[in-house]
Amino acid sequence: PSSARPGPQFRIARRIGVERPPSPCGNATAGEILQLLPSRRRDPSIPGTFAATCDRACDLGMAFQLANIARDLDEDDRAGRCYLPIEWLVEMDIPPGEAMRPHYRARIAVLARRLADRAADFEASARTGTRALTTRSAWAVLAAADIYGAIGRAVARRGERAWDRRVTTSGWQKLKYLARSGVAARRRRTLYADAPRDPELWTRPR
Repeated sequence: PSSARPGPQFRIARRIGVERPPSPCGNATAGEILQLLPSRRRDPSIPGTFAATCDRACDLGMAFQLANIARDLDEDDRAGRCYLPIEWLVEMDIPPGEAMRPHYRARIAVLARRLADRAADFEASARTGTRALTTRSAWAVLAAADIYGAIGRAVARRGERAWDRRVTTSGWQKLKYLARSGVAARRRRTLYADAPRDPELWTRPR
């Protein structure tokens, strides 16, 4: 791998989604979701309620953030930022500060797909947490998961062309996800089994 040194504004997050979240997004989303919990389930002294749902809420925040990172790789690069794990850059033999150069685009597309796949893992885990919410609250959470999930999946699907123009979801797409998530919210206890959380996913500090 190249020995090129990063510039002063070049920042690399180590092991995204494993050791720590790349921003407070996970905690902020967790706080919003926990406000949707029925009051009887907010008591942190009740095992299997508050703590477990907080973990799932953080999973949703991580899914959001990882999808955003994948989408904004080019924008961040132009601002001198990089949130890809340094191990990934070394693996692909991409020098710091060179990630979005045209001749590295195919390699970056591989890493973006990896981010999107990781985001999907967090998203799937977060959906299980909607079992603890009211139907209306679950609807809001699942709609957000669908919309942000679509961003990550679009980045992965576009491959090297993912950054030719910014990936967004249109108004009609949002309406489609809103309708679909409404159905899922009513069936959430059937669709999302009460399975143990994947221990391989990043977990908030206790």
